[in-house]
Amino acid sequence: MADYRPWLLVFCVMAALSGQPAAEMTFGEEPGFELLEVGPADSCMLISPDSLVEAAEAAAGRELVCAIRLEPGMQRYLEMSLDYQGARPAFREFEVVSTRRTGPRNADPVSYDFEQGSVLLGLSVSDAGTESWEALALHSFWVDPDGSLQYLQEHRAGGAYSPGVYILDLTGDGVLEVAMPWATGVAAGGAVDVLAIVPTGGLAYFGSGEDYSSSYYSQWGELNLLDYDSDGDWELELFYPVFHPNTGFSGANLLQFSWDDWEWLLAGSEWPEYYAPQYEFYASLLDHLHRMEQDPGSYLASAPGEPVEYACEIGGGQVSLTMFFDPVRGGVDQLFLEQLERQTEYLAELAVATNP
Repeated sequence: MADYRPWLLVFCVMAALSGQPAAEMTFGEEPGFELLEVGPADSCMLISPDSLVEAAEAAAGRELVCAIRLEPGMQRYLEMSLDYQGARPAFREFEVVSTRRTGPRNADPVSYDFEQGSVLLGLSVSDAGTESWEALALHSFWVDPDGSLQYLQEHRAGGAYSPGVYILDLTGDGVLEVAMPWATGVAAGGAVDVLAIVPTGGLAYFGSGEDYSSSYYSQWGELNLLDYDSDGDWELELFYPVFHPNTGFSGANLLQFSWDDWEWLLAGSEWPEYYAPQYEFYASLLDHLHRMEQDPGSYLASAPGEPVEYACEIGGGQVSLTMFFDPVRGGVDQLFLEQLERQTEYLAELAVATNP
């Protein structure tokens, strides 16, 4: 059985090469799930020349890579694979298996198959030859008992690249949701779109009900699903760059679903212990940079004749400070300092119960 975890940068790592101080710091929980590849006998995917897929293509007026039969309580990840030599994109199907969930489900799974008809989802990508060949779109259909289809709705990922889609009950109410990570390909642009699949086949957005209100920022579209508090519901772990995305310093946020607000909200006051390690690291880094501003020489980590390197020790590990030093003014780069001050203030509010 495969243990396959796409698009996750979730381990707290201080990566140092050749014994040099670490020039990056990333935060996050270990993956809350594993992906097990689904065999043909258990597959929910349909591909052309299946007659239902062809009917869906005719109704949507475009080619579909695959269609998905919805089953109550299903937990699937459909990973898009591409052949850049011009071959047709395809999807691999995985079962999403929680590695941390211990709580009970809050509701019985909703059925999407009735005497009056059933719901079908389809996935398409941009036309071959365009610059957005990997851009993914989700389509929903209502299938009448006689096999005829009604095309209901389309949702396009916000970026040029999407690795695939998750289809599972994220809120615990029995209704299936779709989580669609995407990236823009520019800097750390990206997000995760989360939509509910209503039993009649429509796609419902959270928050204000607009498509943008169901899109949650995460650098490069990174997503970790986990049941952080073991209540049986999923939380979303998303990521963001603290400075420029290429610097290697990032933070993580934990979102939980709020029934009162009908959207995914930052779970800062609920779990301050989640944010405590991030606060402690960045508060220590800020303290070192203030000291370095006053006495850069005390942080010099390179020998005479070698390229100038600055470093400090945080949590028992060496962290490179070279990127923060402005050689022109002979002190700490003020833009980095301001960004770090804002980051520390933000984390202090979230981790206040642990770090008053």
